Amino acid sequence: MISPGDVWTNHIVKTDAYGYSGGSVMNSAATIAGNEASGRGPFYKLWGQAVQPFSVCTGGDQTAVNAINTAGVIAGNCPIDIHRNQTGVFLANPPKGTLITVPFPDDKLPPDNYSANVASLNNLNQIVGTWSNYSTSNSGFFYDSTSNKLNTAFNMPGAAQTYPLSINDNQEVVGYWVGQNSVLHGFYWNPTAGFSDIDIAGDTEMVLRGINNRECCRPTN
Repeated sequence: MISPGDVWTNHIVKTDAYGYSGGSVMNSAATIAGNEASGRGPFYKLWGQAVQPFSVCTGGDQTAVNAINTAGVIAGNCPIDIHRNQTGVFLANPPKGTLITVPFPDDKLPPDNYSANVASLNNLNQIVGTWSNYSTSNSGFFYDSTSNKLNTAFNMPGAAQTYPLSINDNQEVVGYWVGQNSVLHGFYWNPTAGFSDIDIAGDTEMVLRGINNRECCRPTN
């Protein structure tokens, strides 16, 4: 057991001269995932075990780990075709050797690039984030691995840009959207009611970054 002030020296993740190991995430079982420094690529580390590298996408060290859920499933950004600047999404369980890669729409004509960025992953293996291509500017997306359905138009109605930032296990999503006047507004979404604007009167920038699983606003019997 680790207490405050203790140093975890068992199987340390290698870092570069600046102590940078890329972005790392950890779940409630103390499984850590992230990107090692010096181009070593993505890794996962189970509690008390050695660091394990894993390569899930073509492009190796360009794979970016962004989220991990309670079961140790990892999601992030995945080079689909590095020569065409196409970056999609991956969902992986390294100990079990499972992997899903999700491409996004391209423009079919040069420069047929696209880029997706994972913001959040829940315990239903659903992912939200933002993507864009040459003709689409920062659109929200919602990916459900059970149905293998990708919604690339997960957007607040009337928004110029939409940024989903967090999804909970009730499939509720929060984030922010940008209006035509460049003002930032918060949003809340659920599968029944859809999108709702969340704002404070007179504000010019509202960003909702997280949501937990507690059903705080629903009637109880």
